[in-house]
Amino acid sequence: MTYSVRNGVQISKGLSRKPKYDKSAATIDSATVFGKASNLGFYFRLSMYDAYNDFHDSAMSTRLTGLIVESFKPVLDETNLNFIFKQNSFKRLEGFEFNVKSPIQNYLFAQFMVDYSANNLVKITIPEMKSPKEFVFPSEIAKCKLVVTFGLFDLENGLYNQTESHLFDIQRTYPTTLIPSQETTFSTQPGCLCIIAISLQFYKTTFAGDVILNNKQFNPSAILSAHITDGPVDTDTRERWDEMDFKTGRQLLLPPPTPVQLLSGSPDNTAA
Repeated sequence: MTYSVRNGVQISKGLSRKPKYDKSAATIDSATVFGKASNLGFYFRLSMYDAYNDFHDSAMSTRLTGLIVESFKPVLDETNLNFIFKQNSFKRLEGFEFNVKSPIQNYLFAQFMVDYSANNLVKITIPEMKSPKEFVFPSEIAKCKLVVTFGLFDLENGLYNQTESHLFDIQRTYPTTLIPSQETTFSTQPGCLCIIAISLQFYKTTFAGDVILNNKQFNPSAILSAHITDGPVDTDTRERWDEMDFKTGRQLLLPPPTPVQLLSGSPDNTAA
């Protein structure tokens, strides 16, 4: 028996007594794609940890894996189970909520601008906002840190870079709050997947310092952008990157090369 707690409810499970069946080639391939999606989702969650800080809903991992599976399907080369990614292959991830119990769209209504046109840079512009029309403070909370988190993934070589996060302080004033426009930039690399997440961390100041008020029931955070940059991958810039178990495709055994017909009278060295 195994025991666990889900959403505050005790769950107990026994050994499955379902009959076992031989898996077909199609079933194995499908499981391989799901396994790759689950594996890649682990690194996405690891990289975006600053955005949700363990305050995610119980199904977050499953929901993210499902979106990655759907992102894989259009770019799957079925002959060798390789993925041919394009710039917007992971666009389905944009808007993904890390905690569906407190969607960020309930608190933030402004449209952020994300510009990848700069040379190996991505610029995120936070527009001017008015509270409560475009930015909502929960009742009796007056301070917030807007966190922009950036992760970089080399899917071709199975590498990912250390996450960066930039913080912006937002404070409620009375009777109205005007939040000025701000911007930040992150360094990108050609041919890599860039994931940008935003989160709202509300807090109060005490004699012991700032106390974060977010929790499992309240943690507005979501993926803002998921984009693969132009250009060939440059492996010379990967010295300090961490390895992933994920790499594009599953390498299958290739058929032996076709025998070369020797010209009449030419020496035959194939025996060596």
